[in-house]
Amino acid sequence: MFKLMYLLKRKPGTSLEEFIHHYENSHAKIGKRIFDGKAVRYMRRYLRPMDDFIALDGPGVQYDVAMECWFEDRAHFDAVVAASSEPEILKLILEDEERFMDRTTRAVYVLEEYETELAPVEPASGVA
Repeated sequence: MFKLMYLLKRKPGTSLEEFIHHYENSHAKIGKRIFDGKAVRYMRRYLRPMDDFIALDGPGVQYDVAMECWFEDRAHFDAVVAASSEPEILKLILEDEERFMDRTTRAVYVLEEYETELAPVEPASGVA
């Protein structure tokens, strides 16, 4: 499995709710058009800040969404890159991103997963 993560930030002056609304009602539809038949999974994880009890003086909010896309293999990802590079599709993507994203702060990563097996979950205290 070949997995990618894009970290994206909203445009200044755009609320998180406006950002989510636009992504889900416009940009995700463009993504579906591109990823259908090529990707295994396409998801957005919207990031809501919370206090960091370990590093209270951290850098603050840097990204608003982590978009993940999973592919069977690198060849399927390459097919998406080729499709996204078509002038008509690229124009559609860029024009939509310009409406709600700060394109200067994006980061793209290939995900390499390691998982630690954990013991079964214990009942929470006070829960029957």
